[in-house]
Amino acid sequence: MTAMRMALLLCFLLLATPQVISAGEMEGRSRIELRMGLRNHGGTTGAATTVGPLGVETTAGAENVFFSLGYSRWMSENVAGHATLGVLSVDASSRAGPLGVSQQAAVICPMIVGMRYYPRKLSLDTSFMPFLTAGVGLITGIQSRNDVGFQVVQESGATTTFGSRSGVGFDVAMGRSFVAIADLGYNLMTDFSDEIGGRRNYSGLESGLGIGWQFGRSAAQ
Repeated sequence: MTAMRMALLLCFLLLATPQVISAGEMEGRSRIELRMGLRNHGGTTGAATTVGPLGVETTAGAENVFFSLGYSRWMSENVAGHATLGVLSVDASSRAGPLGVSQQAAVICPMIVGMRYYPRKLSLDTSFMPFLTAGVGLITGIQSRNDVGFQVVQESGATTTFGSRSGVGFDVAMGRSFVAIADLGYNLMTDFSDEIGGRRNYSGLESGLGIGWQFGRSAAQ
């Protein structure tokens, strides 16, 4: 999905969902979120096949696309705790040639815990609710390699480092149970001890869209 398509989808949601959120409605409620979007850390997206003296090499990657599953819990009307498990980068390659067959795969998974703050003066008690968000957590890189040639080699390993995310965004209510989410943030992380997917650091800007399902009884009820 391109940035233009994401923007058009967001505009449609804004025009199609004019519901009003009443004061005191969110405290005590929970939300499950599904998000996807684009990241800018110098990676590539797509697939390629190369024929050379060592054989045929096929590579595929989605380093500019992310997916995440999140959970939020409102501790007060304008403050929510938030936990997210995501996939930031996927890279895979295979090579077949006279020396045998080699396959490699790598994936980056962030686990971030943080807070969201909804300034009430900006929300105007409408379905449009802007927020600020910040969190910290662990970034895990998982990589595996299988070589079949003169001998069979199977290697796999994981390495973990620290990361953080901060950003801004807004919710758009679609009735009481569902909400559309848009946000823009920056992911900052320390280097992995070893290269994962050909690099040690995946810091960069991130823009995403998502949908959330809200449930539970609010404190006002």
